[in-house]
Amino acid sequence: MKIAEDQDLYLKMYEKGKVYFINEPNYLYRMHSGGISQNENKQKSREYFAKVILNAMKRRNLKNINGRPVPEQFRHADEIYTLLEYQNTLISKIKRKIIIVIQQIFN
Repeated sequence: MKIAEDQDLYLKMYEKGKVYFINEPNYLYRMHSGGISQNENKQKSREYFAKVILNAMKRRNLKNINGRPVPEQFRHADEIYTLLEYQNTLISKIKRKIIIVIQQIFN
């Protein structure tokens, strides 16, 4: 896999231990017009990331996400992203902010 390697690594890190939000830059990400996730590769990048997400769901043995079944095999990126739409609700965003604030207070 040439695309979405970093996202795959992040998801695997979550599976191995505690991960905390650090509110400071720790590495530089170089973006340029010829980048692997830019221009004509954007759709391909989106597809690869959806595959990474599905693989993480399978590794975690998830059968349902927010009441919707996790597909057995990859068919299309939109199928995966639709499963995750609930995360964009106001309630989910507030919960994430609260978790980050709590982590900052206690770490």
